[in-house]
Amino acid sequence: MALDANGKLIEEQSSGGRPYVAIDKDINAQRVSPAGRGTHASVSASATTTEANSAFNVEHIIFLANDGSGDIIFNFDAATTAAGAFTLKTGEALSDIPRKVTTLYYKATSGTQTFRALGVK
Repeated sequence: MALDANGKLIEEQSSGGRPYVAIDKDINAQRVSPAGRGTHASVSASATTTEANSAFNVEHIIFLANDGSGDIIFNFDAATTAAGAFTLKTGEALSDIPRKVTTLYYKATSGTQTFRALGVK
């Protein structure tokens, strides 16, 4: 936080969708309150060789992790055969992705593979 020439607090902006402290420039510093994310969504599921999907209504993905022993194909808001699909190899994870998603689509390339996802809104 910083003060301007008149001793008032200067508002700090968020960076990349990360939570920040909202500061009203004209308030007393004793009234500052955190302005983080209000809700979260999580998915812990098993992907099979048949495409499936789960509701995952978030604006920022904290992580998406492949806990299985084989590859999993994922896509956000579209089938795993559509443009934008990607593969997470065994043990791989993605994190800190500022992306709005409503549905997570997934399909294992073989067998049954477990994965986890966490995001915030």
